[in-house]
Amino acid sequence: MSKKLSIKFYYGFVCTTGSAVMLLEFAAARMLAPWFGTSLLVWGSIIGVVLLALSFGYWYGGRLADRYPQADRLMYLTLAAGVTASIIPIILHIFLDNLSLSITLLSGTYVGTLLGSFGAMLLALAVPIGLLGMVSPYVIRLVTTDITQSGQVAGALYAWSTVGSIVGTFASAFVLVPWLGSRETITLAAASLIVVGVIGLPNKAKFSLWLALPLAIYGYNSIRPLHADAATLYSTESTYQFIRVEDQGDRLALIFNEGLGTQSYYMKTGVLTGSYFDYAGLTPELTQLPSQPNLAVLGLAGGTVTRQLREYYPQATITGVEIDPAVITAAQKYFHLDEQAINLVNQDARQFLHSSHQRYDVLVIDAYANEHYIPWHLTTKEFFHLAANRLSPRGILAMNIGSIGEDTDIFQALVATVASEFKIVAVIPVPSTYNYVVVASNSQLQPNNLQHITGARFGLAKQALAGFHFITTTDTDKIFTDNRAPLELYTEQMIWSYITSLW
Repeated sequence: MSKKLSIKFYYGFVCTTGSAVMLLEFAAARMLAPWFGTSLLVWGSIIGVVLLALSFGYWYGGRLADRYPQADRLMYLTLAAGVTASIIPIILHIFLDNLSLSITLLSGTYVGTLLGSFGAMLLALAVPIGLLGMVSPYVIRLVTTDITQSGQVAGALYAWSTVGSIVGTFASAFVLVPWLGSRETITLAAASLIVVGVIGLPNKAKFSLWLALPLAIYGYNSIRPLHADAATLYSTESTYQFIRVEDQGDRLALIFNEGLGTQSYYMKTGVLTGSYFDYAGLTPELTQLPSQPNLAVLGLAGGTVTRQLREYYPQATITGVEIDPAVITAAQKYFHLDEQAINLVNQDARQFLHSSHQRYDVLVIDAYANEHYIPWHLTTKEFFHLAANRLSPRGILAMNIGSIGEDTDIFQALVATVASEFKIVAVIPVPSTYNYVVVASNSQLQPNNLQHITGARFGLAKQALAGFHFITTTDTDKIFTDNRAPLELYTEQMIWSYITSLW
């Protein structure tokens, strides 16, 4: 015989299940990010899967409630949702970790990113979210006894469910995922579903044993590290990315997510890295600096560029801006960031420029999210207008762009956008890489200054000068704005072109 439950219980019940939906969505999305990023394509896939699963749950839950209008069956469905939610990390591990090469190739294409992220979320979320979608129509069927009050009852239940969704959204985004972790958030959601399901059953002692399952699965996942190898000195998951510090012999490397790029090097001897960081560090030579220049690096990471600037421009005031506090912590511990004597700012680069009242002689922009993408809001005409207004009269902007050539849409669009706000734009290709340092100014650039560099940077400066060239024409149809910036599409098209060129 089904147990009669109070309306107050059902309010708390739908609040809990509504919260669980959002906890699972945010945590699963966080686990997906290292492979596919957090682009609009990925979030479109995630939201699409959740809505599909909920839609099916609403439809089938209503049919099931009419056929079996017993509270016990609803509690069993909730227990099943908790159990299937608890195995989400295992499903994603199997799908992503064991198919890492295929996932890497998929994530470099528009279709691959869409299908890969959609497939991963479908496998991970379809069943638990579908089961949770059955809750609302089932509860309405069980609670409604007077047809004249059905609207009021349904409205109250949906209100409490939405309150739970709000709590789950804020809790997962601001507290649970960044501070506890994605696995822990999933375990908490699964456990809360099992607890509320057990409370609604007559034989609580018997079914409370189900709570051991998500805890056991969490224990298994906890002993399996997210990433591990002999060279890893440190790893952590931040609000923005998975962070790893790796010992590479003559240097330490700061690596995000799946390691498709290196965000910073700390050389154990000297400051030159043999990579594009060195070319960015040369760019102050392209203008006439005052005796005490004001320099800033937006996208500090481990401080590779600021370390070089401090070495070669000791009289400069240097500011480093980094959005991720966990990156700053890692850089302070392993990259000796505190020893650089720079102004350290933990803020988004564009917000920093909005709030800053300084004028800079050099602005170096080296911000990337999930290896592939420059954050889109740092690539628009409005952003470069802001950057130009923060430069001194002879100030220059230097920006690292990753591209397989100068003829790609992503390169052409970014250069055109920079040129829309700066009178002079030039490019320094970094030899043997897919990096280009784009330099812009509203005054005259002075590449011949590179001829006067001696010492350890002599050969570097010679190579930079040999590749240096001005941009004279641009495709104005490709200019990015805050309203339209298809950065991710252009980036994925470029990666796909590179992949197909290898076949």
